[in-house]
Amino acid sequence: MEIGIQLTVKMDENTKYNMGLEIPTSITPQNPFDFRVIQEASSGTDAKEEVTRDVVMQVTFGGGDAIYAKVEPPKSILELAHVDEYIDSFQASVKEGEYDPEKNQFAVTTNTLEDKSEKAEDK
Repeated sequence: MEIGIQLTVKMDENTKYNMGLEIPTSITPQNPFDFRVIQEASSGTDAKEEVTRDVVMQVTFGGGDAIYAKVEPPKSILELAHVDEYIDSFQASVKEGEYDPEKNQFAVTTNTLEDKSEKAEDK
């Protein structure tokens, strides 16, 4: 059974936090466990509203040695914590394995041996 949970927390009229948890039936590099918190901030007028989306926190696990974790609080969180006077920006990440955030997948590496002999080059 695959489990997906989505939660949106509205902080004020312009700021929301979207939290998503995806737990697949079988965790693989191509189908990882994924948890994200995305800050959605809007600005401008109703007619021309601009929305920015920032990944505040992400933890993705594809089994074995495939793990990706990232924390990057946006400026507004630093302001709320009253540390923006001292900290302009902050990002921390940990990665084991080759993770592609666009595809939300880890690259699968195979252990096949390549024949690098001269005979193989002649082919």
